[in-house]
Amino acid sequence: SSFMTGALAVVVASPCSAPFMGVAMGYALTQNSFETVFIFVFLGFGLAFPFLLLSYLPSLLNRLPRPGLWMVKLRKLLAYPLYLSSIWLLWVLSHQLGSKAVASVVAGCVLLFIGALLSRRPLVKLSGPSPRWILPVALVLAVVPFGSPLFSIHSLKPLSAPLNTTEWQVYSEERLEQLLAQKQPVFVNLTADWCITCLANEKNALSSDAFYQALDRKGVHYLKGDWTSYNPAITRLLSAFGRSGVPLYLLFDSEGKVVVLPQLLRESVVLEYIDSL
Repeated sequence: SSFMTGALAVVVASPCSAPFMGVAMGYALTQNSFETVFIFVFLGFGLAFPFLLLSYLPSLLNRLPRPGLWMVKLRKLLAYPLYLSSIWLLWVLSHQLGSKAVASVVAGCVLLFIGALLSRRPLVKLSGPSPRWILPVALVLAVVPFGSPLFSIHSLKPLSAPLNTTEWQVYSEERLEQLLAQKQPVFVNLTADWCITCLANEKNALSSDAFYQALDRKGVHYLKGDWTSYNPAITRLLSAFGRSGVPLYLLFDSEGKVVVLPQLLRESVVLEYIDSL
């Protein structure tokens, strides 16, 4: 149980690797096997460090709150952020595969809820304690419909990439090479709808009038790459700069020299980089 809890913590914590772990992971994936394993071992050590510390210094356990009813209340309270995360993931799915995929997931959740409800309160009143087979059967009845074409999302195609706007253009290798060949300065923003850091940077630093005015003043072309759904061209650019995930912000000058901006952006920092061209 403790091992699986630790594994779950890693799975939950790892998808968003910005702003610090992304650099380490990107570097690790470009090195030889020994260095890659070495780096990931220390990443695991960092995640496990609080438990190791309490194991070697048991006296610290006395400083921790005593188990009690507050743990049950805390567990219920922490369920609400998970509900909000589920809603956010449904929003991401709608951007990837559209409303049909969201409808399939919601219908599946309803079926699972019905199955769990029937396992606790069966429609047929049974005398004595409920047999052990009720829960498995109820869950099977809830899961089986997922195999039908009605609930399948494998046949759904990813939504088409966004079109160019008056403010930015869709990133492509060909367009970037064309602009650099013409000695044009370029700002590249690699982002994704499931990346909280990306969304925060968009809101705080990359959507203001001052930002777009600075781009116009310096004649900088703005290319945006959306990695919400897998894009091999964006993956290649990330790998070229030793990154395993978004965000990645690149500023090319007219000579083709590139500056990698920080993963956590402030508007003043971005404007300073642009004005330095």
